[in-house]
Amino acid sequence: MKKTFFSFVPRNDGELAVWAVNLKEKIVIWGPILGYSAAQVSQIQDYCQFIIDAVNKVEAKRGELSNAVNAKNEMRENELQLVVNSLLALKKHPAYLPSIGGELRIIGSVQVLNPEYLKPILSAEVHAGKVTLAFNLQKMNCVSVYCRPKGTMGWEKLGNDYESPYEDKRPLAVANQPEIREYMVRYFNGREEIGKPSDIVTVTYGG
Repeated sequence: MKKTFFSFVPRNDGELAVWAVNLKEKIVIWGPILGYSAAQVSQIQDYCQFIIDAVNKVEAKRGELSNAVNAKNEMRENELQLVVNSLLALKKHPAYLPSIGGELRIIGSVQVLNPEYLKPILSAEVHAGKVTLAFNLQKMNCVSVYCRPKGTMGWEKLGNDYESPYEDKRPLAVANQPEIREYMVRYFNGREEIGKPSDIVTVTYGG
């Protein structure tokens, strides 16, 4: 069934519920004046209550989901960490064997990173007075941050950052004249840049 919305029907669920509450209350007054029978008024009220109940049910489930997600996140920081700490101590027991660790599934996997193929993921957001650059580290400690005006070739190194996001608070090259900037980052191991450059991210910055 194709959905049809009219301009007076709110699209936001919360506003829709408020709208339905008002209609349910006021249709009793104005419906008969505008030709509605008592049965029609009652039917509209029933429909309004259905709308209200449906929205409230969804909002309740959203609240339950939010609480469940928060509880899960707290579990990772508390109970799970307590279990991990206990198991780390257990692995130091003289009777511990790798075969026992395998049975308990407490042997960590070893991830080998090939620096040649490492490539950061970069995203940018424009705010008043700055551009924020979010990046992933992939077990690396640092990135080098580069920028250039769009359409130019040379990159200007802005610095290194050890934690996302990086904030570029440089002023506009020409006051009150927005500029298109391109950003790129590469991993830095403390001695040299390694891996591949990130994809170039472009923003329009107005200061």
